[in-house]
Amino acid sequence: MNRTERTTTETGSHAIEQLADRPPATARDVHQVLPRFAEQGIPVPLSRMTVESDTGLNVNGEWYRASS
Repeated sequence: MNRTERTTTETGSHAIEQLADRPPATARDVHQVLPRFAEQGIPVPLSRMTVESDTGLNVNGEWYRASS
């Protein structure tokens, strides 16, 4: 199970999720599918992209994603 924290910044409210239950490549595949669900009206968290255009961010060997 992934640990998730909610934070609010000047850009809005976001969830920060530690990706611990699957490899980063698998998580990226899931993140790419979520917008398709959102287009169909299904409420899903949409990933924020890093400056490197990635949905995951490695911090000290741990992977995270931000969603809004």
